Amino acid sequence: MIKTLYLLMDLTFVGLLIFGLLQSKRYSFFAGVYSFLILIFLKLYSFVAPYSIKPIIENISEPPFGSSTSEFVAFLNLIPKTLNLIAFSILIIGLFQRLKK
Repeated sequence: MIKTLYLLMDLTFVGLLIFGLLQSKRYSFFAGVYSFLILIFLKLYSFVAPYSIKPIIENISEPPFGSSTSEFVAFLNLIPKTLNLIAFSILIIGLFQRLKK
């Protein structure tokens, strides 16, 4: 029941992101288009990541960069968060530029 609700909420969120992408494209707001594309990619990545990252972490013998396994997992968690920050930064900068015109 709870997993179904979470899946429904995720699909609704993806639908809203696609709606935002289409509206940004319709009004030629390219910062919004890029921002929504990044956010859609990140949401799709969150669906796929548990199935693709788990085998990598389980089968790793020695993590790269001379780090421990927990540091490697923390690094893998930083990548989507950084991309999320970049997407929102692009959106905010684009909105400020659009308001100045």
